[in-house]
Amino acid sequence: MSHPIRAVIFDLDGTLVDTSGDLRRGINHLRQRYGLDAISSERALSAVGRGVEQLVAAVIGEGKTVAIDQAVHEFSDYYLEHCTDDTEPYPGIVDLLSELRQRGIKSAVITNKPQQSAQTIVGELGLPIDLVLGATPTRPNKPDPAVLLEARRLLDVPLASSVYVGDMEIDLACARAADCPFVGVDFGFTPNSQLWTRTAVCVDHVDALRRALLERD
Repeated sequence: MSHPIRAVIFDLDGTLVDTSGDLRRGINHLRQRYGLDAISSERALSAVGRGVEQLVAAVIGEGKTVAIDQAVHEFSDYYLEHCTDDTEPYPGIVDLLSELRQRGIKSAVITNKPQQSAQTIVGELGLPIDLVLGATPTRPNKPDPAVLLEARRLLDVPLASSVYVGDMEIDLACARAADCPFVGVDFGFTPNSQLWTRTAVCVDHVDALRRALLERD
């Protein structure tokens, strides 16, 4: 990251906000509708990250023959209504986002979460973010780099002057496919030691993330 940073592009779940409680509740609401037992937060979160269709298939795929499209609709409607019941930014995130804005550094969220729920979370939590790009029928999910390239284009900032921050392997793969500098975070859903060995910059606390973004040589 030799160029001055002009934009920081963030993943959402497990990077900026802790959505674990609301996701687990939504998943178990869906499982109950299909006659399945509740599952733990750890198991629920292991299905998160690759989009709602894959999430739903993973959490109700226990020998059930279901119409996935209908189940996705049921989950999405419930989750949208409850997506900020317990969801909160990680400590220090709002201050970091505010400081980026004060310094004239643009920000965006790119996520495999549906656009409407992503926008609702960012808006209702008051996160100072300039752009939110969630999943839509025409936007490929990460690790496809299209959404990262779209964010860069809409922010009007070169990728060499941008940084992508995420907590999962698909985030790293997305950044690499777009040739965008990457910072991994290890304080969210799934502390992932592989990110420590596969990327040059990985942090375990929001203070360390701030230093990585704003106090570079």
